[in-house]
Amino acid sequence: MVPVAASTRVGFKQGQALAEAARDNRNGTVYGPLIPSIGAQAFGGGLGGGRNGDTGSFGPLEDYAIGIGWRIGPGGLFDFSRQRAAKARLSSARIGTEKIRDEISRQVVEAFTRLQWQHSG
Repeated sequence: MVPVAASTRVGFKQGQALAEAARDNRNGTVYGPLIPSIGAQAFGGGLGGGRNGDTGSFGPLEDYAIGIGWRIGPGGLFDFSRQRAAKARLSSARIGTEKIRDEISRQVVEAFTRLQWQHSG
């Protein structure tokens, strides 16, 4: 009877959604910084010149660069305080959901006991 009662409670569904969001946030905080940022650049132009101020002999010039990097510090790798805060929010959300589940269980037991007492009396 408790799972049926819990499935109909808006507060319980909200608590589960908050816990799920906190879990996703924690996962993003822990695993997100492991994904590097990738960048690419291309430069083009011409370079030339000659002897005695001659402006001929131009040739194309091309440079390419590819970079990969990780952020270190706040919001990146080794940001342990952010990870601990995300884990604490997850624990808090899970505790809130369990409190709601306990309250629903208490209400179901009280209602069942009241019904049995009314039918026996």
